[in-house]
Amino acid sequence: MAAHAPAPFAALAHAAAAQAGFQDFDPDACLINRYVPGGPARLRFHGVAPVKVGEHDRVGVQRINLTFRRAA
Repeated sequence: MAAHAPAPFAALAHAAAAQAGFQDFDPDACLINRYVPGGPARLRFHGVAPVKVGEHDRVGVQRINLTFRRAA
């Protein structure tokens, strides 16, 4: 990941890619999405499964997805 990327994001991206069999993956972009509870349209329009009922101490009732990509 680019030198200016936050170290925790770079480490997470490299660890996840290696676990999936892509040891040499070096992303240069990170897309961060926040999803809140929604109805059946979530899956149809966004391809995102419903957020399970519950609440996280820091982020509340939502899900945060990180997508690491190689844009160049």
